[in-house]
Amino acid sequence: MPFSKSNGLHTEEYWTKHFENFLKPGIEELSNIEVHRSAELRSDIIKEIIKDLYLSDFVVADLTDHNPNVFWELGVRQSLNYGTITIAEGGTDLPFDISTKSTLFYYPGDSKKNEKFLQNLREAIKDCIMNPDKSDSTVIDVTTKLKRVELIPDEYESLKREIYQKQDNKFEEFLEPNVHGFYILIGFASIPQNNNEKILDMDDTVDENFVTSIHRYFSIGSPSGRLKAFFKYIRDFKFINGAFKSEYEYILENAYNSSEFDIFSNGNVIGNIIFRTRSGYEIGKSPRYEFDDSKELEYKSSPFIHHKSFPYLTVMFLLLAKLLYKDRYSGNFNFNLRILSSYKISTIIYDYLKLSNDSELEINKLINVSDLDQKDKFLKTLFDVVKDFWRFFRYSLQDIKRFIEIFKEPIESYIDLIFR
Repeated sequence: MPFSKSNGLHTEEYWTKHFENFLKPGIEELSNIEVHRSAELRSDIIKEIIKDLYLSDFVVADLTDHNPNVFWELGVRQSLNYGTITIAEGGTDLPFDISTKSTLFYYPGDSKKNEKFLQNLREAIKDCIMNPDKSDSTVIDVTTKLKRVELIPDEYESLKREIYQKQDNKFEEFLEPNVHGFYILIGFASIPQNNNEKILDMDDTVDENFVTSIHRYFSIGSPSGRLKAFFKYIRDFKFINGAFKSEYEYILENAYNSSEFDIFSNGNVIGNIIFRTRSGYEIGKSPRYEFDDSKELEYKSSPFIHHKSFPYLTVMFLLLAKLLYKDRYSGNFNFNLRILSSYKISTIIYDYLKLSNDSELEINKLINVSDLDQKDKFLKTLFDVVKDFWRFFRYSLQDIKRFIEIFKEPIESYIDLIFR
C-alpha cells in the first residue's frame, strides 16, 4: 500500500491507520502470523524490499489509487514467487493486466462488508500458506514453461564482432575522402543459429535460377517503387571465394548510395548500405518543422535518416532472409541491424525533429524462419524491430503506438505484394 498521500482523502495518516487499525489486526487473528508493511521505496533499502518480497510466505498488495510503488512491488513478487493476494477499496478501477486476477474489495465505513472482506482475506492467506506451490502468477506460469534460448551464443558473438569490425573499417575508409558529408551506414546480418551446418546449397557453380528468383521478387514494384529500388542494392551477384557477392554504387554530385552483400553457403548473410543524407538542421529549418533551438549546433552536424527509410529497409532485409531460407532451413536465426554515423543521428515524425543520444544503433532479434511465411507474424516481427529504432530516439510507448498505426497501411501494401 502507499506510504504517502495518494489523493485528497487518502493521506499518509490514513494509510498508517488503515494498516495498523484494520489490516494488521484483522490478519493477525490467524495464529502464528506476523504482519508488517513493506518499507517506502528508496534506493538505500530496495534490496531489503526485494528480500522481503522474495522470502515472505504471502504478500498482500493494496492497489487502491494505482500507486506506482505498489505496482512495482507487485510485479517483483509475481516474478519471484506464488502467494500474492491483491486487495483494493471498493470502486477501484483495476487496469486490464490486473483485472483478470481475483481481487478482494474492502469498503471503508461499512463494517458488515469489511468483516466479510477480512474473513475472505484470512481464508486466502491460509490457502497461500497451506498450498505454497498453487499457481497465482501468470509470469511464473509462462516463464517456467519456456525453454530459455541462448540468443547470442559464443560463436555468434565472435562473428558479430568480426562483422562490426568490417563495418567500422568500411565506414572509416569511406569517410576519409568525404569528411564534410553526412553519411550513414546501415549494416545488416542474418545468421542461422546452427551456423556450423551447411544450410544453403551453394557451391562454385552459380545457380542462375536462384539469383534470378531473388531479383524478380525485388523488382515487382510497389507504392513509391521502393521494392524495385532495393533490387539495385542486391544486383549482379557473383560467386567469389565461397560466397555470392553483390556490389553496387551510385554517384551523383549531391547524392551517393553504395551497397555490399555477401551470402555464404552456411546461410550467413552480411551486408551494408552507405548513403549520403542532409543534416538535421537543413531539414529542421523548414518552417513546417520544429526542433529544440538549444541543440542547433548538434543538429547542424547530425546526419538525417528519414523516418520511413528504416521500416522500409527492414521489410527488405526480412524479405531477403525469407527468400534465402525458404525450403532450406527451418530453425532460428539472429537478425542484426546496425546504424553507424560519425555524429548523433536525427529523424522527423509528426513534424518534430528528434536527435538521438548516440551515433550508433544496434538491434538484435531472434527470429524463426516460419514466422516469415505468415503475413501476420511477418508484420509483427517487422514492427518489433522498428520499435527499437523509435526507442533509439526516446519516443514514448504512446507515441510508438501512434507511429505503428501511421505506418501499418503503407507497410502492409509491401507485405501484400510479398504474400500475393
